[in-house]
Amino acid sequence: MRVAWQPNGAKMKLSSILPRVSLILCSTLAGCVGDEIAPDAFARGGGSTDDGGSTTGEPADIDIDCGNVPMAAVGAMYSFTPSVMGGTAPYTYSATALPDGLSIDSATGEISGIPTTAGDYEVAISVSDAGNPSASATVTCSTLTVGDPLGVDLSSNVKGCIEAGQVLEQFLTGGDDTPLTCTVATGRGNGKLPAGITVNADTCEIEGSITETRYGTWVWIVEVQQSGASVYVPHCATQDMQAPQAYTISANHDGGTQNELVPGIATFAPGQAVAYGEAGDPLFTILGPCGQNTCYFKYAFRVNASLFDTRTLDPSALLDDMNGDPIGFTHEMSASGPAVSAAFETRAWVLNWSIDYCISDMQTDCATNDDVIANGNGNLEFAVIMFPE
Repeated sequence: MRVAWQPNGAKMKLSSILPRVSLILCSTLAGCVGDEIAPDAFARGGGSTDDGGSTTGEPADIDIDCGNVPMAAVGAMYSFTPSVMGGTAPYTYSATALPDGLSIDSATGEISGIPTTAGDYEVAISVSDAGNPSASATVTCSTLTVGDPLGVDLSSNVKGCIEAGQVLEQFLTGGDDTPLTCTVATGRGNGKLPAGITVNADTCEIEGSITETRYGTWVWIVEVQQSGASVYVPHCATQDMQAPQAYTISANHDGGTQNELVPGIATFAPGQAVAYGEAGDPLFTILGPCGQNTCYFKYAFRVNASLFDTRTLDPSALLDDMNGDPIGFTHEMSASGPAVSAAFETRAWVLNWSIDYCISDMQTDCATNDDVIANGNGNLEFAVIMFPE
């Protein structure tokens, strides 16, 4: 600021007004000019001068609030950002003791990634601000828990699948605390959804009533997702009413008797060939009217796309009563295939059989598959559920 003294009594003219100005007075007219900036005129605590000089004062207070640190899970996407109060933005973040697979964004403070190891972690977060001088703070958040990966355990369920009225969460293991979503999986290895049944995407509940007329149990796979992680869960519905005058159908398998409405269950190992069935197990019995001296039978079956490439109901044989009269027939069941692809190594998958039966004292009644369907009086929907070891 420049100030000039005018001896004729005129008032001072100031080109601008600045706080804390030191006014210079001259005793002579000649060269009576002075320039001076008041020191520290714009200093603020944690601020800077207008000319980029050094500052005085203390750094501003800065606080970090982690709140309730959300749970994580192995294999699931994770995101958490602590709150910062005070100081001067932008902030710079860092963290220690983060679980493997997680990192912190130095500019935003977001902790994100996909954890790889379960456990409890005491994470310390540090923040510094852009003040001059800079303020900083460090806080150890409440424990960050990384749970086991989302999984399913149906070992306590006799059918190996979830039915209407059962709670999905009862059979899930691991995972975090975020909501679940459910989608009926389609394509190879995912079974088939019966008519009349839907699965609620948000509640994961089985809704509706089965309207199929065929006797048996349908199995389908539901993909359950949580934080980007998926688990594949078998679901099922049973139509247990036989048609009038239908053949009597029963099946013994997997250590149970007369459990034709219970799916077959087997396990497989990654990298090894898959198989289901062995001599005499399962064994299906179909009883129906035959002639006293002759009896003809035949079956026809269809299967949905699965990871088995070979399927058969052989061997089969006539069944006689104590007097030697034919009363029906029996057949076994087996399926096999190569090692599954990587996409199926850690998840359940399904093979559904649709079987039609024909028994008659006339061979022409059961000669072809079309004859079986037209002239037979019995059918069965039977599923095999394969679980990874």
